[in-house]
Amino acid sequence: MISRLGAKSSLSVVENPTNLIVVENLTNFAGAERLTQLPRSLRQGGWSHIGFVSALVAIYFAAIANQIHLGVYTDPLWLMDVCARMLSGQIPYVDFLENSPPVAILIYLPPVLASSWLGINQDLAFIVYVAVLVTASLFASAWIMHKADRLTEVRRPVALTIAASLLLLPDYTYGQRDHIALILAMPWLSAISLRASCINPPRLAAIVSGLAAGLIFAIRPHYALSFVLVVAFVGSRRGVRALFDFPELTVAVAMGSVFTILSMVLFPNYLRIMFPLLIDVYARDRENFIVLLLNPTIVASTLLLSALYAFKNIESLNTLCMILICAALGVLVSFFIQGKPFAYHAYPCVALLIISISIAAAGRITNAEVFIAAFVGCLITWRFSITYEIGSLPWILSQIGFCIFAIVFVGFVFCLKLMGFRQRPTVIFAATCAFAAAALAWSAFHMEWSPRPLFVDEIKMFRPRPTVALVGAVGEFGHPVTNLVHGRWGQSVIALIITDSIDRIIKAQSPETEVYRKLYLYKSEDQQRFLSDVNNNPPDVIILDSTWASDHFVDPRLDAILKNYRELGRKEDTRYFFGMTHSYLLYGRINE
Repeated sequence: MISRLGAKSSLSVVENPTNLIVVENLTNFAGAERLTQLPRSLRQGGWSHIGFVSALVAIYFAAIANQIHLGVYTDPLWLMDVCARMLSGQIPYVDFLENSPPVAILIYLPPVLASSWLGINQDLAFIVYVAVLVTASLFASAWIMHKADRLTEVRRPVALTIAASLLLLPDYTYGQRDHIALILAMPWLSAISLRASCINPPRLAAIVSGLAAGLIFAIRPHYALSFVLVVAFVGSRRGVRALFDFPELTVAVAMGSVFTILSMVLFPNYLRIMFPLLIDVYARDRENFIVLLLNPTIVASTLLLSALYAFKNIESLNTLCMILICAALGVLVSFFIQGKPFAYHAYPCVALLIISISIAAAGRITNAEVFIAAFVGCLITWRFSITYEIGSLPWILSQIGFCIFAIVFVGFVFCLKLMGFRQRPTVIFAATCAFAAAALAWSAFHMEWSPRPLFVDEIKMFRPRPTVALVGAVGEFGHPVTNLVHGRWGQSVIALIITDSIDRIIKAQSPETEVYRKLYLYKSEDQQRFLSDVNNNPPDVIILDSTWASDHFVDPRLDAILKNYRELGRKEDTRYFFGMTHSYLLYGRINE
């Protein structure tokens, strides 16, 4: 039944009364791979086939309904707009600027084409497109893991956890590049976990998963660190020589190289124009380490790792768990290397750790205990974080409280282990912490970068389907509004992010004279690009972040442009970074 196992492994195969094959690697796993012979009802978590399918359908329905209600996030809106510009003949990185690699743009082309060819709403096409990618990823992962004779305890509750992590957890991160990268990674992680367990996945599935993994390198190159950590773990189990015999590895590396080379050949302006800008500006613009450490997703990841520590103490972590943890740690390190405080950058880390905990807890916790843990965990999160404004002093203190809670939890579990306490309370407590962390991460994805649709009614009353421009650095104040009024974005960049980043770099780092001149040149080009966009194709409305502009964009040429517009409205928004209040003005073009 199990063939072509690694020559170095010593395996014990036992057939129990329910015909469950239990495989234990006595040489390499040293007790960490101990799989108990559980009754079928407990292995499936008490889920019937009808109940499982109903729950899965409910997750899909809730996710799609939620995304239709929320609308599409700013970055996907901009990237789909970029794809539409490419279809109209504009040259990438010349006629418009985007810091993502070419493949990261092209993955948003299918919903744009579907919307154009089928005449359906582009937002709906995008939501369904991501849901289809999730479905394909789930089916591919299930196909691969089915061939393992259930070696890794992937049960129906775990499948529901994976579906919820990919569909419900993201919230406004739905369809982000990091979200799509994780969707593509799941089959590859499944295949490579079988290799680490000395099981050969179906060859076709291994090749397909390698193709998807190679695509990730071209979308998010820094996730290569996760790839390296996972491969290092597998190499420690199977030996370095064996790695060259795994098609999912060789195909992933080969296709990642091919995608990257093709991107550079077909889009040379990315290397010529964008790459120097990324090195000089994007890489220099780093947030304070303490701010990064207090990011809700990092706090949630700390809590999840603490919960996994509890499971490690009771020796229930199997190979798939360790693979997912390695991948999550790679994402975590990449988050700090990038130095950006965006919650969606850490989404794959949170999702992978949640899935790891669900696998570790499979068959060790009943449905009733799951619901109790979910209730208590979400209640803890609500009390700690959700009731506070992000960036406020109570919110910062709540994040510190969460960190202290995680540390205390680790110490508590360690004491339980030393005292020889029963395993079950530890598992339930770990599950409670996992739900608390998941709720905290979800609140971050929902609250930190939620769109701010200011002036929607005013713009609709002023002109139908207008062209919109934004004088500001936060695209969330422009793109969702443009989408809601069925308008068109009137700038060749997502927002004046380059200007904002450069001013932060100069303020925080006081660069040398030569570096300062280079940065000032980038800033001048960014502002000149905006002025050219507005002069060449005057937008119907301009949203002005007057608080931001008074610090970053004081230019008489901007004042001259605004003389051709009249003020339509004025609003203040306090949901900006760290509780700062910004004033926004809406200008409408005066008809000649």
